[in-house]
Amino acid sequence: MQHFKNLLLLSIFSSIFILSNCGEDNEDPAADQTINNGNAEGDSTIVLDLDGDGVLDTDDACLDTPSGEVVDDNGCPITDTVTETSLQQENFSEFSISLSGSPHPLAGIANGAYTKPHSPYGMAPFIDFVVNTDNTIDVLWRDVSNNKFISKISLETKSLVEEINIPTKINNQQRFLGFESLGNDRYIIGYSKDNEFGDVGAEAWYTAFDKTGTELFSTRLWGEEKQTNTWSKGQPSQAGSALIRYSEENDFIVIYLAHTMLWDDGVRHQAGWLGFLDGNTGEILKNTNGNRIGNGWFFSHNFDQRGIISSQNTFYSLAHGDAYPRALGIDVWSHINGHEYGLDYYEIKNGSLGQNKTLTTTGDLTELSNGNVAIVYSTEDDRQARDLKISIIDMNEPKIEHEVWLTSLDQQYVGWGSKVIQYDEEHILVGWNTFDDNQGTGSHFILIRLDGTLTTEAHSLEKSVLYPAQSFKKSADGKSIIFVSEEGGELKVHVIDIN
Repeated sequence: MQHFKNLLLLSIFSSIFILSNCGEDNEDPAADQTINNGNAEGDSTIVLDLDGDGVLDTDDACLDTPSGEVVDDNGCPITDTVTETSLQQENFSEFSISLSGSPHPLAGIANGAYTKPHSPYGMAPFIDFVVNTDNTIDVLWRDVSNNKFISKISLETKSLVEEINIPTKINNQQRFLGFESLGNDRYIIGYSKDNEFGDVGAEAWYTAFDKTGTELFSTRLWGEEKQTNTWSKGQPSQAGSALIRYSEENDFIVIYLAHTMLWDDGVRHQAGWLGFLDGNTGEILKNTNGNRIGNGWFFSHNFDQRGIISSQNTFYSLAHGDAYPRALGIDVWSHINGHEYGLDYYEIKNGSLGQNKTLTTTGDLTELSNGNVAIVYSTEDDRQARDLKISIIDMNEPKIEHEVWLTSLDQQYVGWGSKVIQYDEEHILVGWNTFDDNQGTGSHFILIRLDGTLTTEAHSLEKSVLYPAQSFKKSADGKSIIFVSEEGGELKVHVIDIN
């Protein structure tokens, strides 16, 4: 009986203690703050977004974001910056190179039928370049007649070193299908050519040559069939991109371009074509079964192609599909096994299947020192105007590690020319153009941490432009980042010094 009384007294004292503390601050505020979920029983739901930034506290890396701040996917303000590593005006310089001819002016590109800044269609580059080990760059440029030239330029003396001879057969053809260095003053250029049936620009050819213009090999991929034949391939890069990449370590060449094929519905549909050539002979690589390595119909309505050789000597491709799938995708390819795996990192919302209207621009990619890949692209989906986003992709799984919008525009928009490269051990450099209609309004540059979070505000240059289908590249000495444009009939080499 006494034991029962003791238990009763203990229970009464405990109740008094609990009630006496009801008015005190709780160490876990989220445990007390609830909202009614509106059902008849009056059930309540714990509030998990105490700073009201739209990111649940369980996923929020910045729990005390001030009201009204725009945040990234981690709940941190995108205006949250540090100043120890930033781009200043003194980081930027440029010099001009006079030529015997004139590169294709930007205005002509921006007003082309398939090359407007907001067009989903890609294009082969009008100006492209490769970096050499002696701190020179070889710049390929096209004039308004589609003639091609290669100018070797010294980054140290800021002068023209020499003009590289291009075989006449290349310049006498149709569309340009990409340019790449094969090392040791050897080059390869792709071009389209009429077939024996008179089908204009139906064939896709690739010719390698040395600096004297001596041909090393020429390879035709396809296009020799009469273009009225069902399943005939042709029209390389008519409404898309074309690129060439070379792996010096494994001596293979990657060809990735848009093309069309006549289907049994009587329509020539477009897709990507990806394959590999032997770097020495130009022979199309095949597997042990005798089948060509690659993919002859990759992403239906594949508008715009990008790609890089990875540190593992695989090829990372970007695709812009308007049908099957209707998405932006990154895929991994081997010159031995072909396609390995991929990820559709952005599902396109605007427009409808196969109607050639995605309101999206492919952008560019770069491999980071930690093995991830950074991709930039722009879209109007759920935005007031076409804005730029960066996605950090873990290529091991693959999956999106982090994403953040880099712009928030309303009148102007982000068009072609977006680029990305690793800047230093801790940062990524992103550059993009803004446009008003087809008129460029400036280029913009920003540094981002490797995890995708912002570190600085953007630095803008009103008179520079980032040319389409061209990537940032680091100089051979690793001290600067290069891009090349045209102004006043001259080549303009832009240099961004690395702090």
